[in-house]
Amino acid sequence: MRQSELIDKVLAEVKQTMSSFGVNVIQLGFAAPPRPPETVKEAIEAKIAATQYAELAENEKRKAIAEAAIAVEIARGQPQANDPLTKSLTPTLVQWKQLEILEQKWNGQFPQVVGNDVVPLVPMQTR
Repeated sequence: MRQSELIDKVLAEVKQTMSSFGVNVIQLGFAAPPRPPETVKEAIEAKIAATQYAELAENEKRKAIAEAAIAVEIARGQPQANDPLTKSLTPTLVQWKQLEILEQKWNGQFPQVVGNDVVPLVPMQTR
């Protein structure tokens, strides 16, 4: 029962009882809001917490499903996206990219130790 319903019900009973004494009760209210017993309050809070936890778990489940669906679609589209790149690759382009990477990493000094048959630069084909 809601607080307003309780007040209305009690007001009706008090009016009826007090009218026999010649008293007209116009308004009735709480000086302080009613407080349920501590066990009831704890039970209500536990139920609210359980409901919120269940909603959180459901939201996490939905999020995981959505993220998995996105990953599947990305995986399906990746071969199509890679196809033009694969067709455009040439040995010369690969060597050019290797040189760019070496240039970014090179500090200007040759290695101090070089083993047999090791060339510190990428071999280039001559024409």
